[in-house]
Amino acid sequence: MKSRQQKADSANSAASKKGASSTTDIDVPPLSSDSVEKIMTAIKLLGTKMDTQKAALRQEVVSIRLELQTTVSSLQSANAQNTKCIDDLEQSSTEWSSTVMTRLDSGHRTLAPKSKEGEA
Repeated sequence: MKSRQQKADSANSAASKKGASSTTDIDVPPLSSDSVEKIMTAIKLLGTKMDTQKAALRQEVVSIRLELQTTVSSLQSANAQNTKCIDDLEQSSTEWSSTVMTRLDSGHRTLAPKSKEGEA
């Protein structure tokens, strides 16, 4: 593919062979004031549209940030609850293991709870 510069050089070369010194010798009629006014209005409308889109995007970014903050907060809370559950389970496991070892050491052959006095 030719670069823009190569295309421009080719066009200038072709134009010089036809008698023109370069492609910039082409006469372009001046724009009417009505055309200029239409172009300026279109540019202003585009600028307004861009500003509106930027504001909408900013609002969307703020909304997404709030959503993310809420999600992070919920995850942190769930993590804290899970950590507490794990700690409670570890504590229960330790207590249960201690109870089992105590009963085994004291000669109990089963893990059945101690019978209450008078039930046997």
